[in-house]
Amino acid sequence: MNPHDPAVRPGAHLVAAELGIEDPRELGERHEPQSPLDMVGRLVATSAHEVDDLHGDLTRAAQTAITSLQPVVEGKPPLGRGSYGLLGATGPLLEVLAGRRVSAYQHLLGAVSAYRRLLPEAGDAAAERLGLELERTAEEAPGRDDDWAVAGDRQLQALRAVERGGLRLKLSALSEQDRYLSDGTGILIPIWAQTVERMITDGLLDLDTTATPAHGQLLSLTALGREALRAADDAAAATGTGPEADARGDANPAQAAAGSDLTVDPLPTREELLALEEIKHGAVLLKERAFRSGLRVETGSGARIAPTTVEAMQERGWTERDESTSLNFGQQLSLTSSGEAAFRAGCAQDPRTTAALSRSTPNVLPSPPAQPPPAGPTNPTRSR
Repeated sequence: MNPHDPAVRPGAHLVAAELGIEDPRELGERHEPQSPLDMVGRLVATSAHEVDDLHGDLTRAAQTAITSLQPVVEGKPPLGRGSYGLLGATGPLLEVLAGRRVSAYQHLLGAVSAYRRLLPEAGDAAAERLGLELERTAEEAPGRDDDWAVAGDRQLQALRAVERGGLRLKLSALSEQDRYLSDGTGILIPIWAQTVERMITDGLLDLDTTATPAHGQLLSLTALGREALRAADDAAAATGTGPEADARGDANPAQAAAGSDLTVDPLPTREELLALEEIKHGAVLLKERAFRSGLRVETGSGARIAPTTVEAMQERGWTERDESTSLNFGQQLSLTSSGEAAFRAGCAQDPRTTAALSRSTPNVLPSPPAQPPPAGPTNPTRSR
């Protein structure tokens, strides 16, 4: 039987219900120091204590608000009215504490989930599940509405991006429903916010809730996330793929494209190939024009891509867009497997374009011709 009252200590109540441990502090004393279970256990204990403290603060603030409103219920004049109205400073304090308690509780849920995955009694099933975290599909995990967010290699890309550091999940200034990722450089990040949110729920990533969503909450790998990334790197090293193999030069894209990719019909035009390369880097948004009807394409590098080019590639199944966000905010474009094949085939068929794409300078699509100078008299300088 759970000894804790959820109305008094919701953090300790959750730990007892999920892990069968009456005192969360025991989690910091029962494992080998600095082991994954020890670190995650201490995180669970700290998170539970924070939830209980915030809940106590919120309860006391609510009781103060009730006391302030009691004369109103009894038909008496209120005790006093300050700049914040009947509740005084208690009103804003309630809002802040309620938001912090929700964030702390979500953080505790993620920590408990990560701890359960690391328990030794999970055995081989837990170890196997670590590998499947990066390959989960709707068939393997039915009933989830956001499986599309972690399909393919999206989780692996997100893990690598978070490992590099400085990645924050931010709230859009235009809509409270839209979130995006930023590393502070101003360049669009080729990772979906929905992918990161799903991985936080799965216990692979951690979110710093001490910062506000508008300022940006720093992302970091959990113990489970580091373990999953290490397993993926080991698998990539064993098969000769991944970033280590690319750095050694083991893979030759031109030779790899010499097979089935050459059967792509029709091959992409030069403009389409350059657009595919921009989208491959994940810095392309399809947005609605602000002052007139129609769509426009926004790129992180400043390259120009015609909306008609994007529409043509979508009809061929080369690209897809993230329709979970609005066109006002921008829908991020990404390559499908057919788009990847078309890109490789186009590079193999056009060595000049391949050489241009391999340069270190930013890729900029052809710009419109320069406008002629305005008509009128000119003042040529006199030659000496």
